[in-house]
Amino acid sequence: MSEPGQSEQTSASLAERQREDQAERVAIIENSGGKRRRRGRKRAVLGSVLLVLLLVLVLLPQIAGTFGKGIVESKASEALGADIRIERLGLSWFGSQRVGSLRLVDGSLREAADIDVRVERSLVGLVTNWKNLGKIVVRGSVTLDRTEGPLADLIGGESEQAEPSSGSAKLPSGLKAELVFDGLDVRYLD
Repeated sequence: MSEPGQSEQTSASLAERQREDQAERVAIIENSGGKRRRRGRKRAVLGSVLLVLLLVLVLLPQIAGTFGKGIVESKASEALGADIRIERLGLSWFGSQRVGSLRLVDGSLREAADIDVRVERSLVGLVTNWKNLGKIVVRGSVTLDRTEGPLADLIGGESEQAEPSSGSAKLPSGLKAELVFDGLDVRYLD
């Protein structure tokens, strides 16, 4: 039979061994990647966020072409006092910028212009040197009616004169562009 003092000593040494084993396990876990896993998880989240931001940056011209079309239509319609519709607005980081089938329609639903515009300059080139627009190619058809229609005010017709703006429009100094009319059909009605 075991003595009562020896039993307490055995259980104390057993408890001590269990504590040592537990401490070894904790040390192994801490050294083998407990914190590394957290850092690895943080790196994975950060990498995912950066990848999504990079993807958005790459697709930004397509996104802007889709949503920017309405903004361009409304601003141009407001400026000309006629309805402007754009079928396609194509933007590209490294290629040319395109406005496909820009249509100008007056209040009586007459089409005064249907043109395609291409700016042969990349968005990267425009961002780095915005004063040089490069070559702008315009093709399509325009009907200039001096007596009525949305373009009458622009060419000095007899229609209602638009209210003068409060300030004069000024282009930035040093702005350069080459304007090319490629197969543009212009009809003038007097």
